Amino acid sequence: MAARTLDQKLDRIRAGRYRRTDFIIADAKDADMGFGLIAPGPDGRGGYKSREQYLDAMIAMTNSGLIDIMLMSASSAETLVKRGVFKKKGVTPAVRLNDATDIWSQRGSTYRDH
Repeated sequence: MAARTLDQKLDRIRAGRYRRTDFIIADAKDADMGFGLIAPGPDGRGGYKSREQYLDAMIAMTNSGLIDIMLMSASSAETLVKRGVFKKKGVTPAVRLNDATDIWSQRGSTYRDH
């Protein structure tokens, strides 16, 4: 397993050896918790990208070396961990566990109207 960049940065911060490059960057790819099928975004043809394309975007960002944490829904995290996406990368997988307070766009809801 690759050393996690988050752990390395936190170790330097705790030791007082902080540098500008130790800024911690997380990518929030948990929109599927609130927006469901439309979370991956438009496909440019009047529809929406697939879940697989959404997962591919997470994999691409994980492989980019630009982030320290990938924040996902539990189902996306489970899928990507099972695929071994994080084994050889320095990215820390994380899940949003407060979904009951974070899902504002349920079918039939009017939250966005207010």
